[in-house]
Amino acid sequence: MNNTTLTKTNGQGKMEMLFQAFNTFNETALKLNEYYQGLEQQVKSLNIELERKNRELEKNLEEKEQVKNYLHNILESLSTGVLVLDIKGRVTTRNRAFQKITNGRIKEVKDFISRQVGETKSGYLELKGKARNGCVLRLKRFPLIAANQETKGTVITLEDITRLKRLEEQVSRNSRLEAMGEMAVNIAHEIRNPLGSIELFASLLKRDFSKGDERRKLVEHIISGVKSLNQVISNTLLFTHTLIPNFQKVNLSSLLDEALVFSSHIVKENRIKVSKEYSPKNFLLLYADSALLKQLFLNLILNAVQAMPDGGYLKIATAVIRETIDNGNGRVQSEMLEIKIADTGMGMNRAVREKVFDPFFTTRQGGTGLGLTIAHRIIEAHGGTIGVESQPRKGTTFTLGLPLQSEKKTAETQRHRDIENGPKPDHR
Repeated sequence: MNNTTLTKTNGQGKMEMLFQAFNTFNETALKLNEYYQGLEQQVKSLNIELERKNRELEKNLEEKEQVKNYLHNILESLSTGVLVLDIKGRVTTRNRAFQKITNGRIKEVKDFISRQVGETKSGYLELKGKARNGCVLRLKRFPLIAANQETKGTVITLEDITRLKRLEEQVSRNSRLEAMGEMAVNIAHEIRNPLGSIELFASLLKRDFSKGDERRKLVEHIISGVKSLNQVISNTLLFTHTLIPNFQKVNLSSLLDEALVFSSHIVKENRIKVSKEYSPKNFLLLYADSALLKQLFLNLILNAVQAMPDGGYLKIATAVIRETIDNGNGRVQSEMLEIKIADTGMGMNRAVREKVFDPFFTTRQGGTGLGLTIAHRIIEAHGGTIGVESQPRKGTTFTLGLPLQSEKKTAETQRHRDIENGPKPDHR
């Protein structure tokens, strides 16, 4: 009896423990389920927050990319070349204009910078060679400063001021020629009057001597000398004479070809080979004085021939140059027709090159020294530019610039020039 009762008691105790265990398991399972749901909610909240952060990050990255592209477009749109070097002198950034201006010749720019001494922040660099012959660049450099005020490298800017330099030189030449012209006119008139008297009296004196008389020959020498002086005075007055172009539509290639035909005999005689590189014909029509331009081209061609007495190469090339200029009312597109007449002759040193457009300056025996002066006057009358690039034994290149403009604009330009200049006396 006691054993049976004890067995039942033990069985009930085990059942109670089992029920308690099941209850504990259920309670734990419920709590775990609650924890899992809480974690699931937290993960869901974190995912929502992460998505929001990702969207913000993508938006920030997109905005930064837009700003980067915007700044890049600004950099690439500049006509000024920009080059950025790191602290070790390595190239980190350069824009399209820098590549175009230097034709990729970065080493020359870096060498130029390394030659600068002290606190020099700017200078003028001249690139020579086949690609950029005589190109004058204005170079400026600035330190690249980071947000913490630490220097991280160097920023270099380049501007092509070749045309500006040529215009400055031309303005200087114009002033010099004007002053010399006024002086020449005064001197010519002062000399011509007594020369006329000398020639008259010498002619009268000549009649008093027979043909075999030695004194007659002396008088004839006097008359010949007077005539030579009178010719020099006439040439002097020629270059001071005001040129008034007769603007008409002309084909530049035809004018250049005509000038070559006129000079063909002396070109062949001097064993000179001619090459031509003309722009398409539709670009070669301009409004100008054909007679004056023909005289200009003929002067330059003959000048090139005389520089090559032992033969050589003469090259004539034309191109349309487009550039953006500031006319005071904003930036506008300007077109110039560029003509290059290059020879492989003896060339000129700097001293000769600087005086080559001065009247009566010549290095050739028997030359008048007025050919290039008159050429300068013709270009000036057309509102163009003329420049020369030359080195001893490396040939000479004359570069002419003529504005491409319509007939109406040409007439307006001429009318404004006439109003500004006013009537000028004809010194003949």
